[in-house]
Amino acid sequence: RAFTETVQLFLSFVFVRLSITPTSYSHKRNNTQHSTMSEDPTQELYDEFGNYIGPDLESDTESESSASAGTASDEESLANDPMAMDTQPSESNALVIPSDIDTSQAIATDNAIILHEDKVHYPSAAQTYGPTVQTVVLDEDAMDLETPILEPTSVKSVSLEDDLTLRVSDTYLLNLIANPTTETRRCVSVVGALGVGKSTLLDMILEEQRIPPTANTAAKSRVDRLRRYSDTLVMEQDRGLSIKPTPLTLPLPDSRGKTFGMTLIDCPGHVNFHDESVCSLSLSDGVLIAVDALEGITMGTEMVVKAAVGMGLSLGMCITKLDRLILELRLPPVDAYRKLVAIVDGMNVLIQTSSPGGQYPVLCPTKGNVMFASGLHGYSFTLASFAQRYADDERLADASSKLTLEQFAKKLWGDTYYTHGTFHTKRSSTARTFVEFILEPIYKLYALVLGEEEGLVQKTLRVEGVLLKKEELRNSNPQELLRLTLSKFFGMSVGLVDWMVKHVPSPKVAAKPKILRSYTGSLQSKIAKSMLTCSSASTSPLVVHITKLLSSTDGQSFSAFGRIYSGSIAAGDKVRVLGENYTKEDDEDESFAIVSGVSIPQGRRKIGVGSGSRVGAGNWVLLDGIDGAISKTATLTLADDNSNNNNTSNIDSEEEEPLQIFRPLKFPQAGNESVMKLAVEPLNPAELPKMVEGLRRISKSYPMAQTRVEESGEHVLFGTGEMYL
Repeated sequence: RAFTETVQLFLSFVFVRLSITPTSYSHKRNNTQHSTMSEDPTQELYDEFGNYIGPDLESDTESESSASAGTASDEESLANDPMAMDTQPSESNALVIPSDIDTSQAIATDNAIILHEDKVHYPSAAQTYGPTVQTVVLDEDAMDLETPILEPTSVKSVSLEDDLTLRVSDTYLLNLIANPTTETRRCVSVVGALGVGKSTLLDMILEEQRIPPTANTAAKSRVDRLRRYSDTLVMEQDRGLSIKPTPLTLPLPDSRGKTFGMTLIDCPGHVNFHDESVCSLSLSDGVLIAVDALEGITMGTEMVVKAAVGMGLSLGMCITKLDRLILELRLPPVDAYRKLVAIVDGMNVLIQTSSPGGQYPVLCPTKGNVMFASGLHGYSFTLASFAQRYADDERLADASSKLTLEQFAKKLWGDTYYTHGTFHTKRSSTARTFVEFILEPIYKLYALVLGEEEGLVQKTLRVEGVLLKKEELRNSNPQELLRLTLSKFFGMSVGLVDWMVKHVPSPKVAAKPKILRSYTGSLQSKIAKSMLTCSSASTSPLVVHITKLLSSTDGQSFSAFGRIYSGSIAAGDKVRVLGENYTKEDDEDESFAIVSGVSIPQGRRKIGVGSGSRVGAGNWVLLDGIDGAISKTATLTLADDNSNNNNTSNIDSEEEEPLQIFRPLKFPQAGNESVMKLAVEPLNPAELPKMVEGLRRISKSYPMAQTRVEESGEHVLFGTGEMYL
């Protein structure tokens, strides 16, 4: 109770203090000084309990009367002071209120209460942008979360596109691969270590087959020349190395003039991307091993050779960058020959040690499975193709009359000498035939182009059948002049096509060993027999082996790259997609999809097959619209309810064994498992779904890439190495 009384007393004191108006204080200051001002300022006005104990205060009535008196005295002083009258506002300066405005309404509007939702904090769109700009205000955000508010002006491209114009039309190529005999079809993977010149070698082949540019000057042709055409990804061009395998299907003629439909697959050379090479080897029938003439056999070469030998593929070797022995090392022709012999012998030793029985076919230039090339200077040759230049040579009239060109080509390698019109194996003071008939002419061509005058160069080359224009001879770039001269001297790369035709089996012949190694089903079933014969008949079941998903231009979808073992396929077919975990007892890893497009791969472009045309067995195709059902590899067959195809055979009938899958790929040379781990997280946590979708695409695109979510919740990506990640 005492506390309550104290509080009430304190509140009453506060109210008393608030009741003192400024007018009363001004009145006291205008009059005599307050009695308290004359007293001791140190005098206490309140006691220890907060009670006022000072002098008596005037009452409210006295304060009002004093204020009114003060006001009257102020008015009287203003009237007597003319200077003060000038400072007061005059009638002319006063605010004039029109008579038509209701002052009471204006005062009421100013004093009106405005609700929070009715307040205007910012100017309207019309006031900001003007009446000529149309503005739209949406109360709700009706746009999808995936749709940006402002669409980008250009779509981000992951891979490159280029409309390559070849000498042979696309219609002719489609008719060529439609041949049911498959004798005009071959598929070869070009493998090798990093930087050996695989992509440059394929550029040289493309340059020979495309329509030459219309430029009349060497400078313009230098701009139009293909450079790393098989590197289709933007990051491949930026990094200067191949990351993904790139298939190119080209019509290539052999030495007899017959055209074949060849599918060449440019494989990465970096050891981190060894899994990409294995994907290509699983679909190919032959392997072309590229070896640098200067560096020789490296670890990357050993890995791909062991993988190719383990799959039982036909091997061939191309010794690239032959120009480095001449221009960089500046070896004499005899030493250059010894260097080439050492590379061939080392490759044979590697092949025999990698094969289980040690009975793999030997590589030798006399057999036609060893080639020599310089992609930078635009030429390649074999012993047989170089021997064609000596067919009409007068020096060999006596010796070649007893030898055919094939026999003469075999004399151009090994410890064989030519003296006085005869070939012999006795050691002689003269050089070996490979040095005398092949290396020395090449050395002389280099010396002629780089060191002699224009007139002598033109005269000498005209004798050899090489005709160059004056603008080409006066080219300031010696590399381009060498390329023009040597490419015309050697002609087209028919030696490579001859090797593929002679040593690489056709799809029908190569089907049996590949099916024995990779197919998990019985070889006595109707499906297996159709695959062994590579049948494209209407009654043959469709079987397609998919090993690689190639990214589209915008990176939003994939094209499935595979080989047709049996039957035929066309756009609009409904197919069964059997994943790597599919079995006869457990069909969980089975799905259905509709093929939206079928095309023939050609590097940066695809040759689309019409909706009314079907692609038969023995071909390598790109299939669109089925990538959503494929994780790594898959086996395709037609669905039972498919009515848009000619393959009416029911492969899953009770009388026949159902289709089984092809074995998943293994990578023994790379350890069969990715060992380098990288934890990833989005910079913006709201974009976590986008990151998860990106990791899923990475897992589909890279064979040995794996993604995992740890118990802690972080997302982990596994790869083969630092460059891989």
